[in-house]
Amino acid sequence: MKGKAVSLDRLASVFRKMRDQKSENDSLPSLVDWLRSRLDDESLSDLAPGRSQAPRSERRRATAILEDLGSDVSGMVCHGDASSRNILLGPDEQLMLIDPRGINGDVCYDVAVAAWKTASDAPLRDRAAELARLVGVDTDRVHAWLFVADAARV
Repeated sequence: MKGKAVSLDRLASVFRKMRDQKSENDSLPSLVDWLRSRLDDESLSDLAPGRSQAPRSERRRATAILEDLGSDVSGMVCHGDASSRNILLGPDEQLMLIDPRGINGDVCYDVAVAAWKTASDAPLRDRAAELARLVGVDTDRVHAWLFVADAARV
């Protein structure tokens, strides 16, 4: 679905299935640890074209938010890279997520990234809030993940 508009109703159906799901593999790496390593890396080179590392003050603020968010996500299902290039339209016209990062985390992170990285003319915070509402997850939490994801330059 890269570069194509994706309706929030269709996206929500994917994430509702993941909501409140415990991971079957507790040995997977943690979303929080992965993001913390990106925020702490003073010479982050894994950046999208045209992006530069976030200022240190923004990364510090994101790290503090991450610590609050990460306190209750251990062992939960998380795709970890819910961008448009990893959302496919299946033969039954249902959306599917492919190529998971293989981490334990928080579906609210996936909701934030999907809202951010799927095509839309809507303001990002509004799109994220509407997707959160449709999935049935906390809007403030999704907005917090948006800030962390942006500061980590995912």
